[in-house]
Amino acid sequence: MEADSRVPKKNIQDFESFISQYNSFCIVMHVNPDGDAIGSALGLMHFLNNIGKETVVITPNDYPAFLQWLPGQEKVYNHLKEKYKS
Repeated sequence: MEADSRVPKKNIQDFESFISQYNSFCIVMHVNPDGDAIGSALGLMHFLNNIGKETVVITPNDYPAFLQWLPGQEKVYNHLKEKYKS
C-alpha cells in the first residue's frame, strides 16, 4: 500500500494565514549548512519573493563552495563575514 503524501488542507490554510500576516521574513539556516538547508532556505526565499514578500536569508557560517551555484545564493548573508548586515 502506498502512503498518502498529500499535505492536509488545514496545514496549507494555516501556512497561508501565517504568511499573509507579514510582509518580510528572515530565513536562518543551521550551523554548517548542508545542501538540504541551503536548498530549502533558497526555495522558501524564492517562493516568498514570488508572492511579493521581502526576505533575508542568513547562514551562521560558510557553506561548501560546491553549493554556491544555486540560484539566489548570492543573496545569502554570512553572519561571520557580515555581522552588521545580518
